[in-house]
Amino acid sequence: MHRLVLFILLQFYMVPSFGQYLKEDEKEFYLRKNKRQSTTGNVLVLSGATMIIVGAIIAGTSSSGESSSDSSNGWSANIDVPNIPPPEAVILILGGITTGLISIPFYVSASINKKKAMKITLQPDINLSKIHWSTKAHCNLGLSLKIRL
Repeated sequence: MHRLVLFILLQFYMVPSFGQYLKEDEKEFYLRKNKRQSTTGNVLVLSGATMIIVGAIIAGTSSSGESSSDSSNGWSANIDVPNIPPPEAVILILGGITTGLISIPFYVSASINKKKAMKITLQPDINLSKIHWSTKAHCNLGLSLKIRL
């Protein structure tokens, strides 16, 4: 008896959860997810590009290419030190490249979610509540062929 009551209660509990499923809600869910992931990808790409540009500007304006003379041993020579960008510029450029690469999975998943939303939209939706059932005889036009045996 307890099992029967428990079974009936569980049936009443599960019926509304299956009855509230709408494809329109699922479509909107995937479209919102697409929008959010596309926005995240755009922010990451733009911040990465900004970091690369700022790093390049810092590297271009730095003047570490100086000539030095070494006369501690009595030798006098002008040594040209190559123009090495400062570490801040290198860090900004590498961070910008990394940030730009991190945005790729966001764009891929946004594309997948957009395709899922479009697939839901293109599927035919048969709603049985909109079909009017009647007992009247309907005349359907057609072609009939009689074969006498």
